[in-house]
Amino acid sequence: MRFRFGSLTASARALASILLILAIAAIPAAAQLMSGTAMSASRPRALQIEVVVTGKNNQFIKDLRPSNFEIAEDGVPQKIESFDHYHAENSEPDANLEATLREFILNSRADAEKLRPLLRTHRLILLFFDLTALSNAQLHRSVTASVEFVRTQMSAADLVAVMSFGAEYTINANFTTKKDVLESALTSLIPLKDSTSRPSAVVTCPATARYCAIITPQSAGYDFEIPKNSPAMLLLIVNRLSDLPGRSSLLYFIGDASGTNGNDALNLYASEPFGIIPTVSFYGVDLREPTSEHKEAATDQTDPSAAHVMSLQDSRKMLTGFAHDTGGDMFTDFSDFKAVFQRIQQDAQDYYLLSYEAPDDGGKCTFPKVTVDLKDLPEARISYRSKQSEREFPAPGNIKVLLGYHHCLDVGFDSAVGRIAKAGGVEMMYDIGEDAGNYTDPHCVSCGWTEGEVWRQEQIVNGHKAVFILTVKHKSSIVKQMVDGRPVFNSVDTSTKMLIVSFPESYANFYATIQTDAQMADMLLMLSTYRALLPEP
Repeated sequence: MRFRFGSLTASARALASILLILAIAAIPAAAQLMSGTAMSASRPRALQIEVVVTGKNNQFIKDLRPSNFEIAEDGVPQKIESFDHYHAENSEPDANLEATLREFILNSRADAEKLRPLLRTHRLILLFFDLTALSNAQLHRSVTASVEFVRTQMSAADLVAVMSFGAEYTINANFTTKKDVLESALTSLIPLKDSTSRPSAVVTCPATARYCAIITPQSAGYDFEIPKNSPAMLLLIVNRLSDLPGRSSLLYFIGDASGTNGNDALNLYASEPFGIIPTVSFYGVDLREPTSEHKEAATDQTDPSAAHVMSLQDSRKMLTGFAHDTGGDMFTDFSDFKAVFQRIQQDAQDYYLLSYEAPDDGGKCTFPKVTVDLKDLPEARISYRSKQSEREFPAPGNIKVLLGYHHCLDVGFDSAVGRIAKAGGVEMMYDIGEDAGNYTDPHCVSCGWTEGEVWRQEQIVNGHKAVFILTVKHKSSIVKQMVDGRPVFNSVDTSTKMLIVSFPESYANFYATIQTDAQMADMLLMLSTYRALLPEP
């Protein structure tokens, strides 16, 4: 059975399941209550911005100081907290640096700060291969191009890593300047793909492999279990990249073969909280060719049954937008693979990394405009990522979001999660997917939502069955007050209201803590516009 939610279907999300995003905060208490697991994508407080400064003939301008830069959010100046200049230059191999990087990527307790002075003269490039999505021919082309890059283009300033997904997510070679290690890891991917199609056990890290490791949640600092073939594993390793000082480049080879994980890249695009990973850039090499299914979806826009198929053109458009937003690029012309690697090297050649403490938005999905200006350098040109906060996407079920509210995506392992909120308004969370459970079922032990239920109503909303539940939970506490200079202890009862709205036929659940009648009205008005394609029979 295939389920479709809003304009992005489950099959399209599976088709897209590729990439992964970064700097993820700890799981919030509200998300832990869900039966679907989520990771918070709230806007981080510490924001980093890469700034490239050039002068005449596009030459990089060096030796600038923090006093040469001004950062503002919505026109309000921000204090620069840290400042570094990164310039890739050839140097002697540093065994200590590579060992420290391996420790950092695979050990959540490792300190990133000790890497800062070591990485200022290097580039970090991660080559990622989804063995389940690349055909044999596509994998051969990708591996051949990567080996050629290692042999002829890679410099001593480049720290390159190889990562793949087959039976599990594997770092086939951690960041190194050793060309023989990288070439061995790359060529091992071809027999590794062949083994993933056989029922026998797959040895992703053979005894002869150097610097090879299986990725686990614990290695990225999380104490929960995730299936070894979950796209969340890719998310976790990119999360580690985002914690590194300086820019990291992720080169993703995109194929169209059917597989366990399919093409993750759109899934990354659809769930990536952009401000969380400001220093990881996505570069895509799209090896796909249009299929008859893609062409039909692209030409027949009137057939709802074909809505789950995303045209190749639309897919590439979304991925290109994602790449550009993260400071990277998409490539679909492969007459010369060298240009792909040259672009990655050039983009990370010389830049300043500025950070500042962003004002706290209270988790209410704010989207400030961030600007960086130069002082006393009238002839210099400056470039930086213009988007430093979460990207906003259409709300699920085509919900019409009220003025002032924003839709923010969080990261779900087994369901689509997010929130619609504004400062001072209602913060409406949602959990969508078959694994999210039926919040309205009193036997749903894992849901835990209907305790304290005081009101329930079923209603048809735009053709969908909807269940509205209001719960009130009471809590007594002792409050100390001073009366005539003497302490008096009184018992005070407080209550918490929660409104739950479930659309069980499309596995969509919305909920919010309600503090005012206005918040209740806002939530009901927005959900009255819910329209989603129902599951196929």
